[in-house]
Amino acid sequence: MAVISGNVGLVASIIDGVVTELSGGSYARETLNLTGSASTGLSQSLTSIAAASAPAGAAIRYGMIYDANSNALMYWEWAAPLTDVGTAFPATAINIQFNDDVAAAIISGSAEQFGVGSELGTVNGAPLVAAMNLVVSGGNLIAEPATGPVIENPVFMVGGVNVGRFDSSGNLIIKGTLTASGTP
Repeated sequence: MAVISGNVGLVASIIDGVVTELSGGSYARETLNLTGSASTGLSQSLTSIAAASAPAGAAIRYGMIYDANSNALMYWEWAAPLTDVGTAFPATAINIQFNDDVAAAIISGSAEQFGVGSELGTVNGAPLVAAMNLVVSGGNLIAEPATGPVIENPVFMVGGVNVGRFDSSGNLIIKGTLTASGTP
């Protein structure tokens, strides 16, 4: 099972939802070829990604996973950003660990939804964040189809776990048990 399909790209900034991906020079995204599983983790060794020419003078701060349609699906911050886009990004490994609720949805194939900004897990220990509304379909984590249900944002998070959301009718959907003052 692919779990996530697409490419890995390098990003200089993400400001108010606007992604500034590297460009120019010999830069190109690397094809995702993850091994492992949603429950035990996914990994891939990335080859050195060639130097870009833009944005000039920027640092390479984020890794981004794009789908085949160039939708920015999810991102993480590199532990040691490069200070110049004119430098090739060194070969490195990415190790993805999904949060329990994300892994469970992928394994069961349930049509779980994760809103933009949801923490999905980690990449090399850094938070893996949804860059757009995502849905589990057939055991794969994909961009939510435009014809699918609307997710209002933000989703409700507790300790980095998605615990609730609004459905397309504006109803609050809570996962698990709701407690008040520590009493179920």
